[in-house]
Amino acid sequence: MDAGVFASSAAECAARCRAEAAEAEAIVFDVLHSVDGAHLISGASTGRVAVVDVGTMLRSKGGAATTRWFRAHESCIYKLLLVPDGSVLVTGSATEIRLWRWADVLARLSSGEAPTHFLQLDPGCETNGLAYDAQGGCLLAATGDGLCHVYDAARGQETAALSGHANYLHSVAVLPESRRVATASEDGTVRLWDMRSGYAAAGVLEPFSDPGSAGRERTAARRTVSTEWVSCLACDPTENWLVCGGSAHYLNIFHIASLKSMKKMPTASQTQAVSFVEGMIVSVGAEQGVYHHSIGGALVARVPSSCPSNYGMSFCAKPRLLVTCGASTSADVFTDFTAPRRLLSLCAARSWAKCRAELVGRGLVTIHCNPLERRISPSIHHHRCG
Repeated sequence: MDAGVFASSAAECAARCRAEAAEAEAIVFDVLHSVDGAHLISGASTGRVAVVDVGTMLRSKGGAATTRWFRAHESCIYKLLLVPDGSVLVTGSATEIRLWRWADVLARLSSGEAPTHFLQLDPGCETNGLAYDAQGGCLLAATGDGLCHVYDAARGQETAALSGHANYLHSVAVLPESRRVATASEDGTVRLWDMRSGYAAAGVLEPFSDPGSAGRERTAARRTVSTEWVSCLACDPTENWLVCGGSAHYLNIFHIASLKSMKKMPTASQTQAVSFVEGMIVSVGAEQGVYHHSIGGALVARVPSSCPSNYGMSFCAKPRLLVTCGASTSADVFTDFTAPRRLLSLCAARSWAKCRAELVGRGLVTIHCNPLERRISPSIHHHRCG
């Protein structure tokens, strides 16, 4: 064999081996359902998006599902969003934000083609949270520069940047009826912004302060020390209540109008995702469990999960499914919310050992590597992982 050809083959095989190893050790940072409930979408540390056919998953007794993958970014995907009408998928990564026409994604994957994005936004840092304001046609991105960037979703132009947090942002939510935005930060606060007044500051919530001190500013020194952070938040459909969680081992529910903390709900670890589901507060974090609390703060259930640390979850009313994902290549799928129905693989990967054995066995390449080089680090500068 020509030495140049062998070198090329060896390099290609080594690259393939590293890619397979990354898939085998991938972290699924976020998951969501399509608007019609027909598909489950996930984004991983490999920069790939998985699209799962929910129907085949539910019909299969063994948990197999028709799943297709495509590379959306060259860096970690931290957040996914579908606009309310389901027409556009938004992927937020460690470097940029991309918008994809959902119908085109499905059509291209079905024909074996790679989907292409129609718009790219460049906030200049990682995107940890995404939200969409349907009334204003704006996409909001909570990013690592401590700002919430507001973009005109049709033109791709930045129209505002909400500043006030003393550290990078983890999450953002839109309150469409009251025309407000809520942002959660590493500085340990949640801030409210009034869209009717050009995103003017509308209040500060401090989950780690003593009861009755909500709304008071902490000192700059405390706000910039990352020992108390808010990693997630959610608002209920009535827009009366906001729940948030983070470094403290509890959830905190606030009455939005008064900015007052109403109840703290203990958890065994830091919280990394929270949502209002069927009148309950559902949360996951750096532990193998899913919490169900009443809005009044009572613990309804803690359901075991397989993932050692959960970063994302998604609920679908029809078919009724709760899916959680995290530091694993698989997701937990719950149907009755008391026990996982099955594990769902979200990364197309074989193990590193199998990949290496195949390449070496075929005599294509001898690989000498530092085991640390094949590990995917979930801590890309500004993205907190438990």
